[in-house]
Amino acid sequence: MGSNKKKQTLISTTNVVVKSDLDGIGSHSPIVSSFNDKIRPVLDAVDKLRNLAVLRLGFSKMFLFFFAASTRTKRKPKNPQSFYPKLCLENSLTQNRTPKNPLTISLAETQQTRKSKVNYYFSNVYLVKAEAFVSFKVSAHKPHLTTDDFPTCESIRLSQSVDKNGERTLAVVTKSDKSPEGLLERNRVGQESYEEARFKEAKLFETHSLLSMIDKSIVGIPVLSQKLMQIQATSISRNLPDIVKKINDKLSHNIVEFKALPRALTSVAEAMSALMKIIGGVKESLRKVLLRGEYFDEFPNDKKMHCKARLVEMVNGFSDELKKCPESDPTRNFLMDEIKHLEEAKEISLPKFLPKNIFLSILKEKVNGISSIPKAFVEKLFGYVEEVVMSVLMSHVRHYYQLQISAKRAGLNLIENMKENSMKWVMEIVEMEKLTDYTCNPEFETEYNKLMAQKDAFMKNLHLYNSMTIERVGSVDLVKPRNSPHLLDQAFDLRMRLVAYWSIVQRRLVDSMALHLQLSVHRLVNEHLERELVSQIMAPNGNLERMLEESPLVASKRAKLEGSIKKLKECKEILAQIMDRSHDQC
Repeated sequence: MGSNKKKQTLISTTNVVVKSDLDGIGSHSPIVSSFNDKIRPVLDAVDKLRNLAVLRLGFSKMFLFFFAASTRTKRKPKNPQSFYPKLCLENSLTQNRTPKNPLTISLAETQQTRKSKVNYYFSNVYLVKAEAFVSFKVSAHKPHLTTDDFPTCESIRLSQSVDKNGERTLAVVTKSDKSPEGLLERNRVGQESYEEARFKEAKLFETHSLLSMIDKSIVGIPVLSQKLMQIQATSISRNLPDIVKKINDKLSHNIVEFKALPRALTSVAEAMSALMKIIGGVKESLRKVLLRGEYFDEFPNDKKMHCKARLVEMVNGFSDELKKCPESDPTRNFLMDEIKHLEEAKEISLPKFLPKNIFLSILKEKVNGISSIPKAFVEKLFGYVEEVVMSVLMSHVRHYYQLQISAKRAGLNLIENMKENSMKWVMEIVEMEKLTDYTCNPEFETEYNKLMAQKDAFMKNLHLYNSMTIERVGSVDLVKPRNSPHLLDQAFDLRMRLVAYWSIVQRRLVDSMALHLQLSVHRLVNEHLERELVSQIMAPNGNLERMLEESPLVASKRAKLEGSIKKLKECKEILAQIMDRSHDQC
């Protein structure tokens, strides 16, 4: 109740009941007493939880929208969201408001309920939320709604549209903007106590001919306060279990992360033991991803670390590149290279004898043409292995910044040495293919015989067509070979030998590279890695002794996790107390 000179508006939320004018409120008023008895303990608990940023864990703020049907304004809002003021509870800790209070009151007055934009924003953005409560104010001088009281009717309609069962709707009887004679009485005059003011209020609602007809469940601040306290208890009981679950999950995660931190080292012996444990972990991780293909534990979603599959893809790519290179095309310069070499290899000797050096000369040219492909494969192979090894290695020493430089140097040196050795090996096998034309593979003779079986058809079609298709070779040109008829027999024989033997050379290179790859990776993991790491770290400047100094990052993380775990455990106890209190109030 109040006078028409000093306007007061009741603000009610699911969390608190407040007056916008708090000056002079005594400690025994219904609002303050309800707040102190039931809400203040919750706010104290929430203030403790705020240190852990509990809101980010899913604490939902409760909203109550207050429809003031009697309010008028000519101001047209540009932004409906900024159109509604947000107020906070005033208490003894602050002079004006508490902006960090998680139980913020959102007061929304439909100052122009006829405006469709505002109406739409209310019903579609705010009121559909399950945590939003709706309250509308009925002027005391109009206890019976009339058809011309459009704003109040609109407020009721909007409330019913979003809260069909009335579970989230509160009705509040307040004073009128204009005081009809004989309805309103001044209270709190002079030193009048709250008890005396409440007595006058109760007497007015009991004796007035119209006010006495209003349902007593919506009359008076104490009744409204009690309803809101019950809503508060229900709200807490509904939302806090989910918060407890999230805090338990966060606590479990922090404990696991804390246990994963390396323990502080106090002696060189402990440092050496930790170093060997790191090396053992690196070797085991590399065995999983490089040798056994067990990437599910550590790298389930990182395809780059699925090394067995990636290495097979690289070998298959190497094989395809050998097959697609120009030197592997059997129709390229058909018989012309052979005729050229036969012309230059003429000598005084028996006819129809094929000199061996001609075959090796042509073979050497073809091998030289593909020699860059194995080199590029080795570069690509060890570039990938380097990425994998360094990724695994640095992940195991991430908590020991003192070892990171030495470990990185050891890994890079190891890969560089192995790449250099592999490059030498590749050059050797390429040179071997140039020097000797040998194979024990019976497929060579079979393939050669099938190709030579088409010689008669070739000689027959030579002067009939400009091209023909030779099985296992392809479509070949017949025009140019006609110019050297005396060498065609030997040239055809040479080309068919090269076609049959070249497939053997290709497969031999691919098989050799695949076997060498496996051997190199096996030696890297099981032999060379540990030796290189120990030699680098145990060197005079290897920083083994510096392992006794915990890195600032790890120390900071350890302290942060310890503090977080401690606070989360306290938080569980606080939430348990709040839930017990909420259960008692329900």
